[in-house]
Amino acid sequence: MRLGFSVIRTGQQSARDDKEGTRSTPPLVVSDLSSKEIAELGQKLVYSSRLYRWSELKNNPTLPPRSPGVYAWFFERVPPTVPVDSCVVRDESTLLYVGISPKNDKTKGTLQDRLWSHFEGVAEFSTLRTTLGCLLEVELGTILRRVNSGKTQTFVEKESALSGWMADNARIAWIETPKPWVLEDHLLKALSLPLNIQGNAKHPFCVRLKEFRKTAIQRAEELDIVPHRKTVYLVSCVSEKLAQPMPARELYSSTWFKKARAFVERQTGEWLILSARYGLVEPNQVIEPYHETLKEKSVEERREWSRKVVQELRPHCSAGTSVVFLAGEKYREFLAPALIELGCHEVPMKGLAIGEQLHCGCPNMADDSGRACSSRTLRAF
Repeated sequence: MRLGFSVIRTGQQSARDDKEGTRSTPPLVVSDLSSKEIAELGQKLVYSSRLYRWSELKNNPTLPPRSPGVYAWFFERVPPTVPVDSCVVRDESTLLYVGISPKNDKTKGTLQDRLWSHFEGVAEFSTLRTTLGCLLEVELGTILRRVNSGKTQTFVEKESALSGWMADNARIAWIETPKPWVLEDHLLKALSLPLNIQGNAKHPFCVRLKEFRKTAIQRAEELDIVPHRKTVYLVSCVSEKLAQPMPARELYSSTWFKKARAFVERQTGEWLILSARYGLVEPNQVIEPYHETLKEKSVEERREWSRKVVQELRPHCSAGTSVVFLAGEKYREFLAPALIELGCHEVPMKGLAIGEQLHCGCPNMADDSGRACSSRTLRAF
């Protein structure tokens, strides 16, 4: 089922109808609509679109859609001090915030990327998460802190508590449109949206909300930097395998994998295997041999593989974890950006011991096709 809807122009073809072999149209650019039509579109988003919980979307590969649009946040529980007079209330939930992706015609972004960042990311990359964490500090213990180099601020280990609160209390709807900022501007003028800041200066709560955030940011600057806590090494699978089921650390038999395994097992951190078939694999997990590589998968299949691995990595990556890749580009192309959305920071291996790239006979990493690749580190905040 598809949440929301697309506004279409007669005579053109939509992705859905193309798949079904019929002719229809793509979403209409909102700026092509009259003021009345934009208002009607806003009414449909706010009053008619189905409200979804994050639990219904987080493991769904097609929802939220990978397209531009406007999203609306309704809350069953309203954070402390937030005024709700004149706010839209629907299905026992109160509309407090609207957002868009991308933010303008010079940037890229989709509804799926942005909503994932809000629900599963960290404060540094989500204005809404920062706002909610500041308002819920007494309840959740969400105190903003500087991490790693000190340039990034997050709620550290309390990010997971905030994600849980949002999953329990927030419900969302959206509309796909190529120029979402036009509809957002209309909604900010037409509705009471106390958690919006940008473009919402006339709302009576805006000044107070800015003060909440300013106080939290200033306090973070005064507190000590939270150092990283542990390191997780991710080693890619290889095509060379033994012929019978066995623990994954023994199944992969190439010279490169053996040297990579020897390196990570000399370190103090945890290590895991990136398997093209099984996703994230524990070294001692018994698996069957297989003939499958990421190189053979389509772009969408690799994207879904990365999304699955990110979910599986979350229990292993608490605040401050460094995640070190010993893997090729096909493993990192979507996985690394997804981890960055979760508050990770990708840095070159230069300066780290592994920066020698397994110099003991293996000067360059290779992916499962045998091509050379370099290592990188991701530091999860």
